[in-house]
Amino acid sequence: MRVTSQMYPNQLKDASNSLLTRENTLSNQISSGMNVTNPSDDVATFGDLTTLRTDDLQTQQYQKNTSAAQTAATDSYQGMSDLQTVMSRVSELVTSANGTSDASTYHTIGAELSTLADQIASIANRQTDGVYLYGGTGNVAPLVSNSSAPPTYVLNTTANYTSSVPSTTINTNLNINYGVTAGSSTSGSSFNGFLYKSGETSTDTYTLVATIANEMNNATENTSTKTTADPFTAEGGYQNALKQVNSAVSLTAEYVGITSAKLTQLTTNATALSNQDTNLQKQISNLGDVNEANAATDLTTVQTAYQAALQAGSKILSMSLLDYIT
Repeated sequence: MRVTSQMYPNQLKDASNSLLTRENTLSNQISSGMNVTNPSDDVATFGDLTTLRTDDLQTQQYQKNTSAAQTAATDSYQGMSDLQTVMSRVSELVTSANGTSDASTYHTIGAELSTLADQIASIANRQTDGVYLYGGTGNVAPLVSNSSAPPTYVLNTTANYTSSVPSTTINTNLNINYGVTAGSSTSGSSFNGFLYKSGETSTDTYTLVATIANEMNNATENTSTKTTADPFTAEGGYQNALKQVNSAVSLTAEYVGITSAKLTQLTTNATALSNQDTNLQKQISNLGDVNEANAATDLTTVQTAYQAALQAGSKILSMSLLDYIT
């Protein structure tokens, strides 16, 4: 091999540049805390990290979607639970009316039923972040003021009550409904009210309670016989009224179960996403995070080698033929 005058200077230059590059890489790793910051650092690792980070960002978005749906589902479940409490009291009051013969007792029961009917209307029109929980696909108030009251409210005929209910898209494969349908008909058709489900009860829960309250409030006593007629004319008598109330109670309990199941599904999904995010973060850390202690030690070694190379090169390159002769 031919040895030229530039061979050693070139080798020294290459070695010094290599050490300087390594020093810069280690310095960047320590300052950023990452093994790889650019594709040129390590193409394969950079690609793997990019994929993992994309997956993690997607997972975090799914977590946000799930959290929003959990809030709405919690509110929906709470609404049905509150409705169940109200309807239980309605059942107690209507049951207590059995055998009643004086108007004043009917009036007392009717006054409380009126208050409970208003509570049902308030539950029916609950919202979460501007979305009516029980408003179907139209996102309008299920119950609106009745211009020919009583009852105080009627089902909103501008709504679209189909089998669809408010929902949240968690990801491309998962869309979770968190509300319940207030009525059972679509716009332009007859409406069945809140809370209604075909096949289980023909009763509009709100209107039933409001109507019974109005009937009791209007009960009058026969001054001759000192008795009060059965006020449950719209329901076909007391027994039919009680039967409809109990059907509404059962339907409410069913919807408590439905909304509870949806909330449980979302909670399970949230746990799975949290575990997935933790796993992705661990993979990203293992692959991308620098071991600062090792990097600091390597940096010191490289810096020492670089300085030694510069000093050795400076001494050797400054020598001439006369140095060897003398």
